[in-house]
Amino acid sequence: MQQCFVIASRLHGLVLDIERGTATPGARVMPWSRHGKDNQLWYDDLATGTIRSKLNGFCLDIEGDQSLRIMPYQPGDPNQQWEHDAEGYIRNRVHRNKVLDIFNQAKEPGAKIGMWDANGGHNQLWNIEFVGGNMQPGFQASQPYPGSQPYPGSQPYPGQQPYPGSDQGHGHHHEHGGQMGAQYPGGQYPGGQYPGAYPAPAAMSQRRDFFIVSDLNGLVLDVKGNNANPGADVVMWHKKQPAARNQLWYADQSGIIRSALNDFAIDTPHGQKVKLEPFNGGPNQQWALDGKKITNRASGNCLDICGENKQPGAEVCSWKFKDSHNQHWHVDYSS
Repeated sequence: MQQCFVIASRLHGLVLDIERGTATPGARVMPWSRHGKDNQLWYDDLATGTIRSKLNGFCLDIEGDQSLRIMPYQPGDPNQQWEHDAEGYIRNRVHRNKVLDIFNQAKEPGAKIGMWDANGGHNQLWNIEFVGGNMQPGFQASQPYPGSQPYPGSQPYPGQQPYPGSDQGHGHHHEHGGQMGAQYPGGQYPGGQYPGAYPAPAAMSQRRDFFIVSDLNGLVLDVKGNNANPGADVVMWHKKQPAARNQLWYADQSGIIRSALNDFAIDTPHGQKVKLEPFNGGPNQQWALDGKKITNRASGNCLDICGENKQPGAEVCSWKFKDSHNQHWHVDYSS
């Protein structure tokens, strides 16, 4: 089960809201006063790398007019690949310098939200505030949009009306340097700050390190030889006591598994052996806990002990899920 949250802007405290609670594909997402209904609640779907609405399970999506909208999940669509990071950005997982941005620092409810280069402005920074009410990943509306087709021409869905004061000119094209009224000089606010903005949260959630334990043999994932250099092998080994950092792992703010030894990520393409590499957010590093599996969000493959080898030193690779014990894992927290 995934915990729901509101996404509040540090510019003015307004929260991401699906316009008029419209559950149809292409409904616009904008800042609005908080009321706590389902069209303001969101959850992370770590299996697909998306942020979804509790209202209908649709994903945050940047459409052709550069407006933030909700759409049914489209596998492989980079405009749906979003995460909230430790800096406060809602960041695109594919184009790492692109983040959600309230255009022109607009403070009024209903302002247009799109994608822009990260620059530290408070119209790009958000607080994630968890609330009660869980949502199962992959939830869909009882009557989804037929065929889950892309929003036609990025025009307003028939019958959908904008909130008063909202951006009604959905034809505005806003890429970097595009036409959208007054632009940020040089793409950067002076000092990266906006006067009167809301402060950042006082503290982030405390990290918890864990062992990744195989259900095949009780051995744990181990960075071989305590090697902190790029390209280090990851193998199976007996759990050490006291806990050693080359056997400890953690899930970062977006759920990616990282090594406690050096913050590197598991990195492997299909069929190849697991290595440890500096984190770059690429598809070969999109490994996350997924029930009894450890799944790559990009490929759908899972971590697999090669050849069902039960011996210490066994190698680990990326492979299609076949529901066997050499692909089943659980975590043991170190404290």
